[in-house]
Amino acid sequence: MITFYTKLANLYDKTYLKKDYQKEVLYLKKFIKGSVLDVGCGTGRHLQYLKDHIRIGLDKSLQLIKLAKQNNPGIKFLQGDIVNFKINQKFDTIISLFTVIAYLNSKQLEEAINNLVSHLNSKGILILEPFAEPKTLSLKPWFNSYNSPTLKFTRYVTLKKIRNIAKLNIQWWVNGNTIKEVQHLSLFKHKHIIKLLNKYCVKVEYLPPTHLFRYGLFVARIS
Repeated sequence: MITFYTKLANLYDKTYLKKDYQKEVLYLKKFIKGSVLDVGCGTGRHLQYLKDHIRIGLDKSLQLIKLAKQNNPGIKFLQGDIVNFKINQKFDTIISLFTVIAYLNSKQLEEAINNLVSHLNSKGILILEPFAEPKTLSLKPWFNSYNSPTLKFTRYVTLKKIRNIAKLNIQWWVNGNTIKEVQHLSLFKHKHIIKLLNKYCVKVEYLPPTHLFRYGLFVARIS
């Protein structure tokens, strides 16, 4: 399990202070209907703004699930993997944002899509946020930081492209301590994702990038 989602989970929300979850949900609401499952929900920030829906969050990280429960009293959160989770319930909409699918390989991606679709009601909606394609990946480094009387940290990220994989070398400085980790993200071509979605869905639409969703979105409907 990636360090950021385990030992450093308490830094998650502070790392993404500039992320506008509310505006993202407002953009998505034209597609979202009925009950909602957020797969790879992190600390549950998107679900905070879906109060008029039945909501459940699911994440692989137990530490993030604990934080999500603190952020969202009364909402049900479950631990599970996008590839093989099983819930004895179906949903009208399933969302998986923040490039969760990029942490999968090609085989796992198809298994995940099949699994997600199996948890949708008839005419259900599946919304996926991809990562970069091989041709659109930027290798420009980036950093973000946080500073308070009790917590100071900086995260510095450099990238390297290895075939269709983005290797992220991440260095943290947290209250004077240095922590290093490496993440590998798949660079799926959009046509590959569309091909897999078409295998299990009747209508697939790619929404181009916006200031909210840098790499666009896939919105699919099952029969």
